[in-house]
Amino acid sequence: MKNAAKLFKLLGDETRIKILHSIMKKEKCVCEIIEDVKKSQPTISIHLNRMEREGLLESERRGRMIIYRIKKPKIIDLLKTAEVILNE
Repeated sequence: MKNAAKLFKLLGDETRIKILHSIMKKEKCVCEIIEDVKKSQPTISIHLNRMEREGLLESERRGRMIIYRIKKPKIIDLLKTAEVILNE
């Protein structure tokens, strides 16, 4: 139960949900995520770091860019299920 509560607390932020939607279909660099989410670079970086620290995302350095992707694909299923439930 604690882990579920921790996950839902992490997903309880609109910016984090937008970030996850941004990288749902393909990995992206911070600059692409900023364009999608329409938030400042420091704000995006804070949320990316938190989600990576909690194990939802992983990153890879490619030259000067850091590329982010969803580490646990089940998160995508969870987000899609939440959308279905909320749209009923």
